[in-house]
Amino acid sequence: MREFIRKYEAFLRLEEGGPASQLVRARTLYCFGWAFIFIQIPNHVGMFVTNGQWTRDHAIALGAQIVVLLLIHAMRYWKAFSVFALICTLLAVAATFASALPDGTGINSALLPMLVMMPVFIGFVAGPRQAVVSGILVLLSMIILHSVSYVTAFSVPDYYAPRNQQRALQAALTLIMVTAIAVPFSATIYRVLDELQQSLRRVKQAEAVKDQFLAAMSHELRTPLNGVIGVADVLEMTSLTSSQKGYVRTIKTSGERLLAMLVDVMDVSAIRNGTIELQQKMFRVEHFAARLEEQWKHEAEEKGLAFDVEIEGELNTWISADELRVSRIASHLISNAVKFTQVGDVLVKIKVSAERETNGWLEIAVRDTGPGISSRDQSRIFESFRQVEEGFSRQHDGAGMGLSISKSLTELMGGTLSVQSSLGTGATFKMRIPVAVRRRKATGSPKSKPEIKDEARPKPRHVLIVEDNAVNQMVAQKLLENMGAKCEVAVNGEEALDKLETATFDLVLCDKHMPVMDGLATLEAIRGLPDEKASLPVIACTADAVAGEEEKMLAAGFDVFITKPLSYSGLSAAIDQALSRGPTSKAA
Repeated sequence: MREFIRKYEAFLRLEEGGPASQLVRARTLYCFGWAFIFIQIPNHVGMFVTNGQWTRDHAIALGAQIVVLLLIHAMRYWKAFSVFALICTLLAVAATFASALPDGTGINSALLPMLVMMPVFIGFVAGPRQAVVSGILVLLSMIILHSVSYVTAFSVPDYYAPRNQQRALQAALTLIMVTAIAVPFSATIYRVLDELQQSLRRVKQAEAVKDQFLAAMSHELRTPLNGVIGVADVLEMTSLTSSQKGYVRTIKTSGERLLAMLVDVMDVSAIRNGTIELQQKMFRVEHFAARLEEQWKHEAEEKGLAFDVEIEGELNTWISADELRVSRIASHLISNAVKFTQVGDVLVKIKVSAERETNGWLEIAVRDTGPGISSRDQSRIFESFRQVEEGFSRQHDGAGMGLSISKSLTELMGGTLSVQSSLGTGATFKMRIPVAVRRRKATGSPKSKPEIKDEARPKPRHVLIVEDNAVNQMVAQKLLENMGAKCEVAVNGEEALDKLETATFDLVLCDKHMPVMDGLATLEAIRGLPDEKASLPVIACTADAVAGEEEKMLAAGFDVFITKPLSYSGLSAAIDQALSRGPTSKAA
């Protein structure tokens, strides 16, 4: 029924997100109109039973039905509700006159309720002023009809005269009372609707300002984070003592946690606005498991916890899903397990079950031996900014966003996130999402996990870095030099084009926001260069991490999109992807 109403209102060109006052007017008009049309059906039957033939009253009722039907569907082309209200009032008065005047006995009792309720209906359709006009017109019609009945009273029995007068007086008093109620009632409704509309407009403006603020803060925070994490990444590759390596690891871990929190805040905003987009791609489950173990094993062992990632099922399984967000959900669950577990172990089980040959489910279960969660707390841990421990005396830090975001992302992917736990027995969080599955024959134990090794892919020998920030220049240059590449730096697009004219490069790493000539203009100029330089692989590197940014940049012609802060593994993967694609055509 709801879908039918939505389609019908779409036919009438009523926008769901349009002004609330217009929707109230339109819905009142078409609901009243269709109710009137259907009520006339038993009225026609009753008149046939009474009279045994087609009468003038049948024609009046049918004419009124046709006028109301035309009036409803005129809203598709014309939404002049004041005019519609006036037509409805005149139609009711005309129908009453047509059915009452020939008898000369006063107001037709059958149509009296419609006349009396008319000001209320008009108040909803057109507002308080039209309700007053409607009440006055109906009152005048009652006076006229009573006058006619009084003049012609001599031709009818004396029984009707006093009763006609009493009925007219009662109807007039009722009409005045109804109009007196309809005017302030409709005025209040439309005032509230206007205030609601203004409040909604202010909320949307505030949401837009908030989104702009978050986007700006994300961009501005990612730039110094690029320096913190990038320099720590470069420093970690140098010769350091064990204590120095520990310090660098702490810097890097702290920066990565700050970055993760920033990403969480952006995701919360995107989820609430409905602007988050999933990126489906094929990846190998064994590699995914190995990366999780590599990421979390050291932190768990530092707390004295045993940590393991197990794969149940066949080896060499590939699935299609949003790997980045699946990894983030798993990381949130593992992070909580490691944080709240003081003694024992954390076990991650990954399972792919295929219902059909190509479709199945990915299950990731994270079990810990921590303090457990009571049934009362299980009902609220998935709420935003809620934790089992609350207040200033809590033992563990955190913003309380991880589980809420994980649940929202899981449901966005069509899956479920659940918890099984009780106090003193640890907890098991299980994520289950639908995936496309592709298996290949493999040998070995299901528990074995492959080591992640660099594949034999072409490496860049000469890279042009187009970046205006000195810290970002240094980080990118050091990371690329550790990959064995020779680098040159340009501070804007014009300088980059000058260098491209005099030297040959294998790859361009290009920022988006730069003075003189920004990244998009630089890319357009590169694609317009002669010969092979137009097909040079160009990687977009930006601190803009808002939803939809990657799609825009790739659509503009960039080969690969990465966000700051840069890391050795992330930049290396982006370069491998860009070079493995081959030359980019000018048409891109």
